[in-house]
Amino acid sequence: MGKAKPVDLGLIQFSSQADAEQFFREMLRRYSNEDHVSKDHSRHLIALLARHPSAEKKVGPGIVGFFVRKNPHYHQNEFWIDRIDGSQIGFSYLKCVRGG
Repeated sequence: MGKAKPVDLGLIQFSSQADAEQFFREMLRRYSNEDHVSKDHSRHLIALLARHPSAEKKVGPGIVGFFVRKNPHYHQNEFWIDRIDGSQIGFSYLKCVRGG
């Protein structure tokens, strides 16, 4: 078994990727489809999103907030971004945690 890779998001640190994944999985499960994410959770998602390999593209013109929506391809809830220009885009918390 390999050594655990810590995940540092600035305002929150995890001793392993598995711990970070569990934290965001539990966060996601607190919300129903189309629910808006709380301001406190949004702060964590902004920090997490910085690790996404396409973070700049995902953020686009800027973030208004986050919400939960079913992914049309996988039929599971995921986090989505409400952007300043009115557009919306989903992202994988797993891709962010794993950095790619």
